[in-house]
Amino acid sequence: MEITENKSKGLKKSFTVVASADEIAFKTKKKMEEIAKTAKADGFRPGKVPLAMLEQRYGKTAQNEVIDGIIEAACDEIVEETKITLAGRPAVKIEEYKVGENLKMAIEVEAMPTIYVDGFDFKRIKIERPRADVEDAMIDQALERIAARHKKPQDTDRGYKAKTGDVAVIDFVGSVDGVEFDGGKADDFGLELGSNQFISGFEEQVVGASAGDKIDVKVDFPKEYHAQNLAGKPAVFAVTVKAIKTLKTPAIDDEFAASLGVKTLKELRDVIAKDMAREYSDASRLSVKEEVLDQLEKLLDFDVPETLAEQEFNHIWPRVREAKAKGGLDQSENSKTEKELEEDYRKVSARRVKLGLFLAELGKSANISVTNPELEQAIFAEASRFPGQERLVFDHYRKNPGMIEALRGPIFENKVIDHILGKADVTERKVSVEQLYQPSARAGKPEKPGKAEKGDPKPAPKPKATKKAAKK
Repeated sequence: MEITENKSKGLKKSFTVVASADEIAFKTKKKMEEIAKTAKADGFRPGKVPLAMLEQRYGKTAQNEVIDGIIEAACDEIVEETKITLAGRPAVKIEEYKVGENLKMAIEVEAMPTIYVDGFDFKRIKIERPRADVEDAMIDQALERIAARHKKPQDTDRGYKAKTGDVAVIDFVGSVDGVEFDGGKADDFGLELGSNQFISGFEEQVVGASAGDKIDVKVDFPKEYHAQNLAGKPAVFAVTVKAIKTLKTPAIDDEFAASLGVKTLKELRDVIAKDMAREYSDASRLSVKEEVLDQLEKLLDFDVPETLAEQEFNHIWPRVREAKAKGGLDQSENSKTEKELEEDYRKVSARRVKLGLFLAELGKSANISVTNPELEQAIFAEASRFPGQERLVFDHYRKNPGMIEALRGPIFENKVIDHILGKADVTERKVSVEQLYQPSARAGKPEKPGKAEKGDPKPAPKPKATKKAAKK
């Protein structure tokens, strides 16, 4: 077998491989001899089947196996001789072959780039870490919002007329064309007027009513209503108003704090302040991470393997197309053609691979790893998002180890980002809460569409093995 390296381009190397007809014939003969030892056929003892019959039955299969073995051996030899780490499977194309003649094929491989992290000047990364302080006025506003969610109904005097924001306790029966319909009846229903719980126009007709009133509420069901037998039809609800209650916002004091499970108002304020500080810290960290990745990408100088960029694009693109079909992209992206979007996201894919490769190499060089306690903490954080269902979440992760591994990448990435920040030129800048939550303001640059999808690099992919090389 002769292997000749052709002119290379970037990370890709191409080779011409020629296997002689004699080599193919010799290996095919050996393969047929192996088959003959155990082959069975009616009228013949095992191992005694005539060669001509075996050739007819197994010859083509044996030859294909021999060619597959030659391709695999050629790929292995190329990797061993060139000392490269593959970015993906070798691409193999058979250019010339007829039975009894030489086999000529083209093999193209793509190498992983050489990434130098030792001596990288991280001081070139200049970060302004935004900091928003928790102020008393913000805590006051938060308390008011919490109190508004804990309004308590208060009885009203007879003759009181319902207003928007009040609760009307009602019985009602709905009918279409004089016939009651399923699901259109209830007793002692507490309806907050202005909450838009009911069909458009219903609550407005109850405003102004008093306890003891009986009113006919006339509405039209929406054309897109989920019950097709009611969609688009006019309906009448016979409503009996049994009581009107006003909603009173509780006083913000120690008693209110106790109702929320803390001892005093001061303690409640402290809890709110800590929660706000944590949220602001998380937002600041996200801002800093985005800026680190943006600056890092501009400083990195190595080629991105097209194979990996294509894999990443094929992972992202279906979700982008689905989001566009549903109008779920940013306005600036929804106005783009599919071709323009594809160009954008091919760049996004290359960026994510480039950053992922560098972060992986830097983490390896700095001996950064993810510990089991860190994984457990991440699982606990996930479980805490589902109050009352924590045990179900823990069990789900326990039964699905792959989900635990999926947490490892983001943890590793954050630890590497922290490592970079420890070496970068970082200063602090005080900002308002509004600026903190506005990417364009806090980063000092226009906000990029699709930021969440575009900003996060993927962990470096593992090099593919050369075994069973893919054929073009």
